[in-house]
Amino acid sequence: MLPTGPRRLRRSQLIAGLLTLSLAVAAFAATSWLATDRTSAQPVASPTEVVWQGSPPTATITLHADGPVLNWEFDVETQTPAGWQLGGFWVTRWIPGPAAHNQYTLLATVSSTDQRYQDSMSGVSEAHRVSGAQFQYAVWPFFNRVSDGREQAGVPVILTLTVPALPAVTRFGVEHVSGLRDSPHWWPQRLWWSKAHLPWGANRGFATASQYILYRRDQEYARVSGSSHNYSFEAYQDPYHPGDKCAGYKIRARYGLFYSDYVWAEEHRRYC
Repeated sequence: MLPTGPRRLRRSQLIAGLLTLSLAVAAFAATSWLATDRTSAQPVASPTEVVWQGSPPTATITLHADGPVLNWEFDVETQTPAGWQLGGFWVTRWIPGPAAHNQYTLLATVSSTDQRYQDSMSGVSEAHRVSGAQFQYAVWPFFNRVSDGREQAGVPVILTLTVPALPAVTRFGVEHVSGLRDSPHWWPQRLWWSKAHLPWGANRGFATASQYILYRRDQEYARVSGSSHNYSFEAYQDPYHPGDKCAGYKIRARYGLFYSDYVWAEEHRRYC
């Protein structure tokens, strides 16, 4: 029968050695943790601290003909709350006015690695895309708690954009021209204007008008290219309500997504 004494001794020595090693590792880990805690570790920020005590991105906004462009900077290393990681950014828009109901519209969720967004102005009426209109934007960083993945908004940066005065045409007139269908029912006419030019914004799409919109008695009548400077047509005249055959025309210039003020043709009428 093989002796059992030496086996018990070796097992006891092994257990004692492992116990000693475990205690040593635990002691080293505890010492390292205490040292780290004393130097750099921070308690996990609460959701309230994230939303009220964080720092917002640094942002700018510029107007382009095809939509406002937002650019921002956010230092992940220094601006992310302790115990959280940056999930991305929410971009929102608010249009001041009685119809806004004090609510922001969520435009996009942008990844944590992107720091630019261009607003396509989707859902914004033409009435709001004119000189003097105001838009308010907010860029919100949002975070996920490392321990459980909880999502929490951070402190936003707020930006306000006012659409500058976009030049209208300098002259706008209407004249009667002779034509084959010149009759009590049809009145051949020509609208003419001097094209609008902007002295700024060539790199933003505002160098020249992209389109001209013509109106007759407050109804849109035609749209012509920004390279045009006149428009000939035959207007139908109601013989029972003749009125002034050259009255009621106006024009405005379009620059991408935005519009100038109206100009009426009342001051320049010929042969009417």
